[in-house]
Amino acid sequence: MCETDVPSFFTRGSKFLLLDGKNDSLKPIQKVTLRVDPHGHIVYWKPWNVESQRNYIFTQDIVDVRTGKATNRQSNSDNIRTSIHDNVLATCLMTVVDNVDFIHPNYTTLAYLEDNVKNLKTWAEFLFQLSYRRRRRHYGVLHHVRKRLAPFLYASNIERASEQDVRYYLERLAKYGDCSLCCARTNNGRHRSFEEVSQGRHIDYGRRITEMCGYY
Repeated sequence: MCETDVPSFFTRGSKFLLLDGKNDSLKPIQKVTLRVDPHGHIVYWKPWNVESQRNYIFTQDIVDVRTGKATNRQSNSDNIRTSIHDNVLATCLMTVVDNVDFIHPNYTTLAYLEDNVKNLKTWAEFLFQLSYRRRRRHYGVLHHVRKRLAPFLYASNIERASEQDVRYYLERLAKYGDCSLCCARTNNGRHRSFEEVSQGRHIDYGRRITEMCGYY
């Protein structure tokens, strides 16, 4: 039995346009499918754009989900309309705000691309309520292991990895916590991503993970 039964609407996902909110105008990055993993650990989008550095947000870290003109924190509506497709208005915007230290919030802004714009409110309300429930509860160690593995299970481009790789990351999670889980250090000191470490292996990644963690 899973901890959270996420409705299929969110696991299937919806089409959004990922926007770059770092500049003076909200420039489009790429079209993505926004999803929530079946256990509610992360909200993520695919395909993954390397330049965006990350393609997921831990739901427990979400502190606000804004829709419509309230999401426009750097540009007026005229700039938005000229920087994205004509049929995407400011009212189709959703910004997910996540924060782990109360000082450096992250803003992820997306424009809804599907026909029924009312579903944008459904997305915003679900993500905020899911985060609220997660933050109010206390969980055991296994929950946090599953949470930290969720990006690799659902948001990663890697389909296969060796059992040795999986055990290595579980050991680093237990020993060092969150920060060093996502990368390994090479002989010359350069950090390798999980994708680099796992590339070319022959054991099914998802199956080995689920067996080791008793995920289902």
